[in-house]
Amino acid sequence: DDDDNDNNSDNDDDDNDKDAADGEKQEEEADTVSSELFKTKLSNLPRFCNVQDLRKALRKLELMPVKVKKNKAWLHAYITWANEEARTHAMRVLQGHTFRGKELDICKADPSVDAVEGRRVEDFVSRAQESISKLENSGLTPSEQLANKVTPLASLPYERQLTRKKADMQKNLRKLMRKFTKDQILPWLKEARLKNEGMPCELADTVPSPRINFYRNKVEFTVGTSIDGQPKTVGFLLGSYLEGLITVHSAQDCVHVSEDAKAIGAAFQEYIRSSPMEGYDRLHRTGYWRQLLVRTTETGDSLAVAQIHPQQLTAAELEELQGNMRTHFEQKKAEGLHLGSLLLQADDSRSGAKETSPTVIFGRNYVMERMLGMQFRVSHNAFFQVNVPAAEVLLTLVQDYFREDDNCIALDICCGTGTIGCVLAKAAKKVIGVDIVEEAVLDARHNASINGIQNAEFLAGPAETVMPTRLQELEAQPGENKTTVIGVVDPPRGGLHPKVVAAIRTCSALDKLVYVSCNIVGAAQNIVDLCRPRSKRLKGEPFQLHRAVPVDLFPHTDHCELVLFFTRAVSLPPDTQK
Repeated sequence: DDDDNDNNSDNDDDDNDKDAADGEKQEEEADTVSSELFKTKLSNLPRFCNVQDLRKALRKLELMPVKVKKNKAWLHAYITWANEEARTHAMRVLQGHTFRGKELDICKADPSVDAVEGRRVEDFVSRAQESISKLENSGLTPSEQLANKVTPLASLPYERQLTRKKADMQKNLRKLMRKFTKDQILPWLKEARLKNEGMPCELADTVPSPRINFYRNKVEFTVGTSIDGQPKTVGFLLGSYLEGLITVHSAQDCVHVSEDAKAIGAAFQEYIRSSPMEGYDRLHRTGYWRQLLVRTTETGDSLAVAQIHPQQLTAAELEELQGNMRTHFEQKKAEGLHLGSLLLQADDSRSGAKETSPTVIFGRNYVMERMLGMQFRVSHNAFFQVNVPAAEVLLTLVQDYFREDDNCIALDICCGTGTIGCVLAKAAKKVIGVDIVEEAVLDARHNASINGIQNAEFLAGPAETVMPTRLQELEAQPGENKTTVIGVVDPPRGGLHPKVVAAIRTCSALDKLVYVSCNIVGAAQNIVDLCRPRSKRLKGEPFQLHRAVPVDLFPHTDHCELVLFFTRAVSLPPDTQK
């Protein structure tokens, strides 16, 4: 959920918050470079056609676009192709083609002024100079400017940070009420709104993090030029690429980054500055060194993944580079650097997010983490909470909820690598984890195995098909005590897929639900759909939201987790079911 976007701080997800809030723009981009020169406009699309539907239809026609852009309110889409030949061929295939009963129309479209790719170099340079000038004239040191960006609350006493985060949650929960239409507000919700100052439920005080400094166990350092012109600086961006800022400042003064991560970043900077290979230039797409991902752990294990653009490097040159890096970092380890594994990832995409498998220079491609007395294998690119002590507080809160019923089954929906499921195995009679990603399910099974957990099973497949079948098999036999089924979800920032919400509603065996949200704005529609009356799409009985607990996993930033506790409305007293 928090985990982790460009520029390596919790504050970098603000744009994602906005996208999740208005929910209008849908866009997918291929990794290949697009100049927007070979663009088309595809019109007369059917209603309720999203980007994924359109891409699937194009694949069936053996058409491979570079980029598809569509607002869900549009009946048209903009599609970019790799070259003129590909565009011409696509126009021949798509013109007059019938898609879901609609005859499509296609024409050429003018290139857009794209914030990253389409702007002229001179325009970008002009904006960059203006942005740097503002930084230089701000009266703040580069470290202070960076702190304002990545840890904007660091100047406040911690108690005030907690108070502010509760106030932010109050505001967002009040806004959530506006998403319910008049006919969707059930009697219990009207009563809760009056009782809780306009909120749909009781809101607890923010639970503090046991560790407020140096807590982040995963960071992604960018390689760039410092504000004083020093190339191949390893740190965080002082602004956004959209603003023309590709200036980087060291993270050495950042209060949320672990000391081991800072030391590894410094050792990497020392190496690349001694290397003849230049840093990667995002504007001109030249150079090599792009970024450094660092994972540190409570166990002392650590891992670093250096990412380069390979340009025209041969296999022999890459092998030589790996040997040089091994020599440098083994020397640093001998001098006291804590680094268990070093990997090199060659990524020739424009975004640096191609997910190519890295080469292990030494060590392995995962770290072993410890949480609540259990061990977890965390791959270099896997999601894991970035603040383990605070995550232990959050998981204990969830675990205690399950301990209230000694005959309950925990349903870990979208379980990922099984962290929550493994923790709940101590409190629940049985744990069932479901995830559509088979690799994640394999990791979950491994984590259960190494912790000696025998009352958990992890199943691969869509939650909406796996859950009802498996729960039906577990229904209590005549004469047995009824088994309470409690679901738990910890979705990414955008919330759960509507099909998963519909499956939760439909699954009559599910009595209670715990929803761990890292972005209440992104979760808002999920909450409405869980609590609104029955409809053609949402056929099961609604849930009642009765408590929300903020847990501060990200001290010094604006972000905070929110644990939401739901009970199936059908199990409430009769006067609340009207």
